[in-house]
Amino acid sequence: GSGSADLRDARVESIKNSKLQLYVDFAGRVKSQARGKQIGFDYTADPDIGVSLKDRLQFVVEPSAKGFQLRVVPKKLNMHLDIVVRVPMIGKDVNSSRDVEIDSTAIIKPIDLPTVLSPNVTFGKNRKLVLKNFYYRAESDRMQFAADLNFEQKE
Repeated sequence: GSGSADLRDARVESIKNSKLQLYVDFAGRVKSQARGKQIGFDYTADPDIGVSLKDRLQFVVEPSAKGFQLRVVPKKLNMHLDIVVRVPMIGKDVNSSRDVEIDSTAIIKPIDLPTVLSPNVTFGKNRKLVLKNFYYRAESDRMQFAADLNFEQKE
């Protein structure tokens, strides 16, 4: 099947102890397909599923192979589903609405944080600024990016 999603709201509520607390309001639609044969009858179903989620999530800032990333803290989320299945054989739609519990890590993959600066910046003809040991820090309601700075002679 296929689907689309709309992130209606995402707000950082707090930043502390290397964690970001976010409020998210998310809605989308998924169109799926099912085909098969049961008790000698061929069947086709094309469920149209509306999904919505309003919850708070925590992310941790951590090193990754590409630099740093935000990784969601595992949490059980309550996702609301509105399901409509068209049943051509009876000429009606079958509707269902329910809340399901899902794991946050199943739907939210780690987010790579951008590298803000190049590690080497040249000044004039014979000096360069070298940035090493990049890191992000999430504390006191702010996100900080830092690195060790060294001035070196250009080779």
